[in-house]
Amino acid sequence: MDLFGEGSGLGSIQTMGIVNSLKTGNVVVDMIFAMLLPIVIGIALTSVTKVQALVQDIDWLKFFRSKKVMHERRIHHSTITSAYRTTDLGGGDSQNELLIKAIQLYLDFKGILKLKSAKLELQQIGEDDSNKNNYYYYYNDEENSTTLADTLSKYKVVKKPLHNIWLDLGNHGKGTEGHNIELMVAETKEDINNKNSDSMQQKHELTLIFKSEGKDSIDVFIDKAYEWYLDQLRTLEDNSRYLYEMKQPSK
Repeated sequence: MDLFGEGSGLGSIQTMGIVNSLKTGNVVVDMIFAMLLPIVIGIALTSVTKVQALVQDIDWLKFFRSKKVMHERRIHHSTITSAYRTTDLGGGDSQNELLIKAIQLYLDFKGILKLKSAKLELQQIGEDDSNKNNYYYYYNDEENSTTLADTLSKYKVVKKPLHNIWLDLGNHGKGTEGHNIELMVAETKEDINNKNSDSMQQKHELTLIFKSEGKDSIDVFIDKAYEWYLDQLRTLEDNSRYLYEMKQPSK
């Protein structure tokens, strides 16, 4: 073992000088010092090197930066589904289901999300034509009948993100004051028992969670997505008209 070589971290001449200065006149003690000194010095130098590496890895600027303030927005929609109907738990004038749909379609149409994994869903862009009143006579200026192809033309294959994963939406905001926005989709489905009915019910909750450093960035993004959705609905409007003539019931 080379106690005074390169492995000790100190030159042999310097080490010998230290040993000579520590001579006590006792041969045994001097030999012990001579054997232990290179080991102690090597350990000390190694420790200093490790401490220096740790100090270099510390981001000292974070102690002087101002703490980030994150702004958050949530859009929540919940329903209870039974064998006979689906009940919206939003109540009042809440149309969060429509707002969530607008945002999902906007994200997919604009290609904002770069998804490696996604759920595919055939989703209608416009309103449901099945709710049209059958008591009115339908007349189309262009003499086009409402076929299955006409109905399906209002649908689009939409890529939806997986749940409970933060997704980067990029920078959004007014003018040059844009900030990065992140989105997470949280969804839960829970089977519940109805004491007044023998049928099983399921509670479905869907929440879009947005966060950003920008105070107005999320609001601007949501408003833009909703305006885009309204424009899409306008493009789907046809030139059909309804003649308010009551149909005669067949005898």
